[in-house]
Amino acid sequence: MTGAGELAPVFARLKRALALRPPVHAERDEPYKEAAVALLLRVADDDEVELMLIRRSRRDGDPWSGQIGLPGGRWSDDDGTLERTALRETHEEVGLDVLVHGEVIGELDELRPRTPVLPPIIVRPYVVGLRTLPTLELSEEVAEMGALERVISTRDAYLDQRARARRADASGRVSDWRLHGMGHDGTYSRDLCGELETMSERADVRSGWRALAVTLTATALAMLIDRTVFEFINAPNVYASDLGKLLRVMGFAGTWLALAVAVGLVQGSRRGWLLFWSPMLAGALAEVIKLAIRRERPALNDGAYGFRPWDERTWNGSGLAFPSSHTAVAFGGAFMLGRLFPRARWVGYVLAIGCGLTRIGARAHFVSDVVFAAGLGWLVSWALMRKWGPAQPYVTPG
Repeated sequence: MTGAGELAPVFARLKRALALRPPVHAERDEPYKEAAVALLLRVADDDEVELMLIRRSRRDGDPWSGQIGLPGGRWSDDDGTLERTALRETHEEVGLDVLVHGEVIGELDELRPRTPVLPPIIVRPYVVGLRTLPTLELSEEVAEMGALERVISTRDAYLDQRARARRADASGRVSDWRLHGMGHDGTYSRDLCGELETMSERADVRSGWRALAVTLTATALAMLIDRTVFEFINAPNVYASDLGKLLRVMGFAGTWLALAVAVGLVQGSRRGWLLFWSPMLAGALAEVIKLAIRRERPALNDGAYGFRPWDERTWNGSGLAFPSSHTAVAFGGAFMLGRLFPRARWVGYVLAIGCGLTRIGARAHFVSDVVFAAGLGWLVSWALMRKWGPAQPYVTPG
């Protein structure tokens, strides 16, 4: 154990390491709010480093209700700096005065969660090395506080996968934090690392199911106006202009191949491959669905739904409309572009929407063909990012 007034040697080394790597700040494009959190580290009795985590109380209307995370909160005018925000929120939530019992030893890259569940917010994490840990006084916002053990080895400073969890109740005492997960002795005990991963996994899967539900619902609603839009919108020369040609090639696989190569050369092969495969797979899936649904192009039946018999050109997608392959390619690429480079997302979105609109104007597709294809592009980009995406989107340093 380190003396009460001393900073542990592992924290001194970590402080020097953090000073050598300036943190990357997220883009400040509107709208957003700023927040700060504290990564509270302490050296336990066994000389292993613990990370203090909190479980927030369950409250209606709170997007962070019941979540496991770090103490912290939103910036206010009285704070002045985000570092003071982290210190103030930590004191309010768990009763810990960081400047009395430790010190801020550095900051990490800012994070900007981009989910439909959380409000637009930029979070700056501050690393805190604690000299001592007093009795905790948890606020009503915090249900309990836990210690994730062995996050850093004091011997060789690497992430230890054998992390265990402990908790502190309202009295501030730390005790075993048990729930589920296989322990070293073969019995079931709580594995906080596994629980965090499970919570994140479940939230991510739910977002995919919600997107699928939205896609199917929007497609069904679009079918109600398919005939009306066909009758009132007719732009047979839409592709005669340069703008029309530009929008159409957004649904051409070669366009995204060229962009993927450029991104791969500048940002690395993973981003390049993701930008390549997202439009390719979206377009390929659209072609497969066409052969299964077999709904023909609107112009072939004067705006009415017509379906090709199975024994007629069974494996030929020419003349089939649901969904639009051009639109699926365009949105598969646009959504992946937005995930990899959030600041450029609207460029891809506008071009993809334009591509879909030209397909409707040319009477090559119904509105529902385009709507379903757009949702298909989102789902493909989501699935690829979930499996192989980088940990953080690209942000401009500074």
